[in-house]
Amino acid sequence: MAITDILSAKDIESALSSCLAEDSFNYKSFFSTVGLSSKTPDQIKKVFGILDQDKSGFIEEEELQLFLKNFSSSARVLTSAETKAFLAAGDTDGDGKIGVEAADSFNYKTFFVKVGLNSKSKDQLAKVFGILDQDRSGFIEEDELKLFLQNFSASARALTDAETKAFLAAGDSDGDGKIGVDAPPTVLLDASCALDSTARFKMSLTDILSPSDIAAALRDCQAPDSFSPKKFFQISGMSKKSSSQLKEIFRILDNDQSGFIEEDELKYFLQRFECGARVLTASETKTFLAAADHDGDGKIGAEGSTRDNRKKASRHIFPTWHEVSVTSFAPI
Repeated sequence: MAITDILSAKDIESALSSCLAEDSFNYKSFFSTVGLSSKTPDQIKKVFGILDQDKSGFIEEEELQLFLKNFSSSARVLTSAETKAFLAAGDTDGDGKIGVEAADSFNYKTFFVKVGLNSKSKDQLAKVFGILDQDRSGFIEEDELKLFLQNFSASARALTDAETKAFLAAGDSDGDGKIGVDAPPTVLLDASCALDSTARFKMSLTDILSPSDIAAALRDCQAPDSFSPKKFFQISGMSKKSSSQLKEIFRILDNDQSGFIEEDELKYFLQRFECGARVLTASETKTFLAAADHDGDGKIGAEGSTRDNRKKASRHIFPTWHEVSVTSFAPI
């Protein structure tokens, strides 16, 4: 397959003309001019296959130096400085080569953690939002979200339709088809409980629990591996709440509204109560999950049968959390 099967010959000519002089190559401008920025993931993978001349699955530095020649045999070789800058932009894991990303492999939670968004302040996250909001509308629409990765690297792929829609669904808190900065979406709360003063999750929790009780419960488990679910529920006041109130808390903690609380959601349990709270350690998370996972499916469900006929009125697993131990959530 020739690269002209994917890209316009006219666009290729324009892109090459823009970087005739040494050290004039800018990969962002080149990708935009040549039309790569608007291509689908499948088309990008085909272009990658052409650039990956030794079919290793990676584009190494020596192949990158000959990048322009893939578009025209008469094109120049990139200079050492251009090649290194280009490689640095595309080498996401520091292994000295560029790999093609698999379609539908994007997970916003994992990406936020790896890129460091989970440790940023609300002001820093507001700035990130401003960058993503390219048309300065005050919202991130689906077409902007599709190009999300390209805000981090111009050579990054566009999100697939499935990835984009899943990402949008996670952040669209009011169902209007876009993400607004003034009503922080679930997707940003996964990163860092950003903009906590207006966060709907925190507001909901303080409608049920006393802010002073929440603060006391968080102070009690500041040190890693000091978290005890039973103690936290007692200090925060959760052990005194009704089944309906605890069911509402479950809904708040069920970040993706799947009807279950999975391990990755449980890890950020404390941050649902206070943005600055720490992440649970792997040991704490697994112990917490094991205590509530009655059927061993690796997640906690809101509904379930009790194991004590004296509590027939309560058919919810979650309300029994106030009786949590490291071995069970059995009601009294």
